[in-house]
Amino acid sequence: MSGSLLTFGAMIGAITIGPIADFIGRKGAMRLSSAFFVAGWLAIYFAESIWPLDSGRLANGYGMGAFSYVVHVFIAEIAPKNLRERLTAANQLMICAGVSVSYIIGIVVSWRALALIGLIPCAVIIFGLFFIPESPRWLAKTGKHKEFEVALQKLRGEDVDVSHEAAEIQDYIATLDHLPKAKMLDLFQRRYSRSVIEKMKKRMKDFRAKLVEEAYHWILIFSHTSDFERQASNNSRAKLKSF
Repeated sequence: MSGSLLTFGAMIGAITIGPIADFIGRKGAMRLSSAFFVAGWLAIYFAESIWPLDSGRLANGYGMGAFSYVVHVFIAEIAPKNLRERLTAANQLMICAGVSVSYIIGIVVSWRALALIGLIPCAVIIFGLFFIPESPRWLAKTGKHKEFEVALQKLRGEDVDVSHEAAEIQDYIATLDHLPKAKMLDLFQRRYSRSVIEKMKKRMKDFRAKLVEEAYHWILIFSHTSDFERQASNNSRAKLKSF
């Protein structure tokens, strides 16, 4: 149940954080995501029943889904072209490394202690956001031209001429403003129906294959666990007989 709430929260976070990031900015969206993580970890730490525990997992899921969207957008908007792909890949690498480290730490500490440890990255993010500028592209999109130039200059360095890149960003924003706004209902137009159906079929096929793979792994885990328990039981009987 708790694992499902984490996934459900991530889905809601990924869906809703886009408009929020457009309204309050990329940094504001990351602060909001961190706040959900803080609330979630604290709820888990102080949980004395199932409801605070589930609420904490739901809040953590929302923060996870929100971060999965806004961080990639923020990196793409602040990074120069020659570093964009590497920084995005580095972000994904750090996610996998963080998950691995959390599993390792969880072996040696209790789950309540692990919840407190989860607050450390949140504090680092909230504190670190005070020292980095807002996304120049978001500032340009919202009409904050002075802040846009200051943020871009700070990101590229004081001695770098950013006039050409600033003009490119302004032209790009102007082009986007003249494009028709896409809506969710556009996917159900006849000209897109075949592509959407084919994509859904492929996703369902991949999902079924993943379910089969997961089921196979769990069968192996449970079979090995049963073997270990059987061996441990036999060893215990042997020790009792030796007395």
